[in-house]
Amino acid sequence: KQNHVPLNITSKVPTKNTLAQWEKHKLPCLQEAYELIAKHIIVTFLEDDEIVKQNITVESKDGYQFDASGQKALKQGWRTLLDKEIKDSTFDTANFKKGDIISIDRVEVKNSKTKVPALHTEKTIVDTLMNVTRVVDNMIQDASDPILKDKYKRIKKLLNKVEGIGTTRTRQGIINDLFNVEALKLTPKKHILLTERGWEFFSVYPDSLKSIIFTASWEKAFEKIRQGKLDYKEFIQNVDNQIMDEMVPNIINRVGVEVIPLIRMNIRLEDVFCPLCNKAIIETDYSYKCEDNHYTNNIQSGCTFSIMKNAEKTLGRQLNDENDIKKILKSTKKSPLKENLHAIYYAPNNKYFLDVIWDEEITKATLKETNKTYSKNGLFLYKNYREKKFTKAQANKLLSLETITITRVSKAGKKYKLNCKLNEKNGEVIAEFV
Repeated sequence: KQNHVPLNITSKVPTKNTLAQWEKHKLPCLQEAYELIAKHIIVTFLEDDEIVKQNITVESKDGYQFDASGQKALKQGWRTLLDKEIKDSTFDTANFKKGDIISIDRVEVKNSKTKVPALHTEKTIVDTLMNVTRVVDNMIQDASDPILKDKYKRIKKLLNKVEGIGTTRTRQGIINDLFNVEALKLTPKKHILLTERGWEFFSVYPDSLKSIIFTASWEKAFEKIRQGKLDYKEFIQNVDNQIMDEMVPNIINRVGVEVIPLIRMNIRLEDVFCPLCNKAIIETDYSYKCEDNHYTNNIQSGCTFSIMKNAEKTLGRQLNDENDIKKILKSTKKSPLKENLHAIYYAPNNKYFLDVIWDEEITKATLKETNKTYSKNGLFLYKNYREKKFTKAQANKLLSLETITITRVSKAGKKYKLNCKLNEKNGEVIAEFV
């Protein structure tokens, strides 16, 4: 299901000299790669495996079902070339028949933690669109009703013939369109999230349109058209009726309904725990905080631990991931975290849980520059002001507490002048029209 140039069989075999030449060009593991590709082409000409599978289902008095399965190879075929022979995992069922009552020798309870499913990236979304049966696999696994499980299996069989949702040319375009209309947004770690507008779109569309079953029903219709059992005009008419009679009224009825966005911004960090109560730390839009730190109607309750992501004024950048939090929680005044600007360290008695050690070199009269700020003499200045950046010469004067005159252009295209001076407290500019 991957898009690539077809691999063609050739009589040309690389020699040791050829491989040595490739190695000179710093192309690693080429011999292993060649052998891997060659083997996977050869297996297409080898015999199939012959496998027997077993499955047994045990139901308790309370109605809970437990499944056990096994398999063994009657004949090892193509897998032998790849060293992937099927191991015998079958069990003795000679003394079992359907409806037997059995006794359990022992019960073992395993304590484990579930892991939050990983957020999508652009790459994983495209991969999912190309391999839609993986979605159905999850549905089959989660279904407890045998009838529903069989239904999903039939859907998977239909979708096995599909090369994915969309095409190579359209998939990325669809994702880009969703970004352009601000239905999707990226986190600092390049994960994709629905925006509030995205949740509005999602809530308005009818469930039938969002289901993988919808795709499967179309594939079933396409197969009937190929077999001559369904006229394509009849299919198009059915689609039109479904859109006008079911989908459009549903969308119209939902427009204007208040949507509560379920934006999944609270991401639990792994192996990082709150220094105050030892509970998990979660990542939100703007901070890293204890999972027991709650705000309801602007009233805080529970644990108070929270560190803001924005560290531009102190560290010179945003806090990006759990590694930053780990470093901060290990830092002390004697061993602080230091990067582009000043040093910071974990301070449990500070309401922001961070304290700053101002860098003497930065506090000297040398102008320092970051992506967003200029700094000098222990003061800082935001670069951007009214859709334009200050020059270094202008920044030097402002940070020396001088007043400067600048020219800007309004949205109507008219020029105007401003007298500007620095607000020492927050790095912003106090301006007056000339």
